[in-house]
Amino acid sequence: MASEPAIPRCLKGRAIDPTELKQLFSLNGYVIIKEFLPLSILQSAQEELQTLVDQTAERLLSEGYISSTFKEQPFSKRLMKVFETNPHLAPKIYRSELHLKGLFPLFFHPPLLDLIEALLGTEEIRLYPNYTVRPKLPGNVKHEVLWHQDAGYTKHPLWHAERELSEEEILKMARSMVNVWTPLVPATEENGCMQFVVKSHTVGIQRHLHKGEYLELDKESLDQMTAHNPIINVQLNPGDIVLFQQLLFHRGLPNRSDHVRWSFDFRFQNASFSTLRQEKGHMARSKLHPELVVQNGEQWETLELGGTNPR
Repeated sequence: MASEPAIPRCLKGRAIDPTELKQLFSLNGYVIIKEFLPLSILQSAQEELQTLVDQTAERLLSEGYISSTFKEQPFSKRLMKVFETNPHLAPKIYRSELHLKGLFPLFFHPPLLDLIEALLGTEEIRLYPNYTVRPKLPGNVKHEVLWHQDAGYTKHPLWHAERELSEEEILKMARSMVNVWTPLVPATEENGCMQFVVKSHTVGIQRHLHKGEYLELDKESLDQMTAHNPIINVQLNPGDIVLFQQLLFHRGLPNRSDHVRWSFDFRFQNASFSTLRQEKGHMARSKLHPELVVQNGEQWETLELGGTNPR
């Protein structure tokens, strides 16, 4: 496979040129934007996740799995200590738990929605119903996400049991979405940052095989792509974001550090398309249905993962 190259040019700051954004997104399959999220959003998100960790630790204490909640530990290490003697109990993700007031500013950040609007070409924007926090623990195999395309999960019957989807349906859906990924601690090669195969979004949906708790991209497809396209480490700091396409080949490296790699991943979709699942998501921006747009953190707290928006 290709070795670590120089990362294609990143954007920086909050004044992003839409034309340049679209060009890079189309060319490489992703765009990294440095120093995009304000400190207030990061602090609010971390406070809410600290509360989730409090609840998790208190539950394990009450069930007799631990004798301390490790409240003295820093955010980057506490969950690791909580599950140190019971790694099999550690959560892979938090998802339904994310309807917290302090996460509204991240999921519905207006400058972020401006970027999504530019990429999708519509003001009808849905927060897709699989927004996720990943606390990647050191050495925990079930946290190691294999090479895949997100569209591969849409296609696979284990993740889409309602009916068999045509490749045309899946491609339309993939092109109606933009993925967002951002860390709450520095994401490095050591603690399990993502890797991308540059320009791998151009070959359509590839074959995936079921392996453990994940899907894995067919090795032949991966080898063919990496013979001509570089693999990059997506190393980001808190406040940085990466936007990427559903068809891009990517994976998460194992965490070999001494702390938890906390990150958010979520997706926005052109709301004129179906989610192709029972959950309908939440409107983030709309001229056609402004009454359906989530307005504030208080409202976000009252909602659920399934959503109430049409389609």
